[in-house]
Amino acid sequence: VVNWGALLTYPLIPFLYGRWTAHAVPLNQALVCLMLGSVVVTNAGALIALHLNGINSLRIVLSASVARAVLGLGGGALGFRQFGLGSFGLGILAGELAATLMTGRHFVRHELAEKGTKMRWAALGPVVLGTGSALLFFVGAGFGWWSTGWNWLLALTGVAVASAWGWMMLDLDMRTRVMDLTTRLIRR
Repeated sequence: VVNWGALLTYPLIPFLYGRWTAHAVPLNQALVCLMLGSVVVTNAGALIALHLNGINSLRIVLSASVARAVLGLGGGALGFRQFGLGSFGLGILAGELAATLMTGRHFVRHELAEKGTKMRWAALGPVVLGTGSALLFFVGAGFGWWSTGWNWLLALTGVAVASAWGWMMLDLDMRTRVMDLTTRLIRR
């Protein structure tokens, strides 16, 4: 849902930002794109981070926070002369990538292993495809490698395929529960 939201609202951002600031502050395209990429990456590891916070796994939570801060501020400061504000977006993105990888690795090696559960690596396919499609688009758009057009549609296609793939991987009971919950929310 976050990948869909980030990609679908992306074309509206210049218009909305211009209205909000009355065109007094120019939009930094690199910063916006890299921050959207950071949101997409953060979302990919959000449930793991929530679980680790919930069980007070303070060592890994603190390590991830330090990585975010050091890479976000350090990367921004180091690259500011060359990339301007976009360097802070790149640093924040690097921090989120590092934190997501750190918490994911810890979760698999400690939380799952301690419970005797094996990681089904195929289950990561939809997450990697959906997050990767959106992230690749935002990084490319942030650095000016491509425009919104076909690359945006390609990213949306990747997210759509990942959504369908992930949905099909859910067992029937889980799909039924999600549909019932969605139906109840819509009827309110």
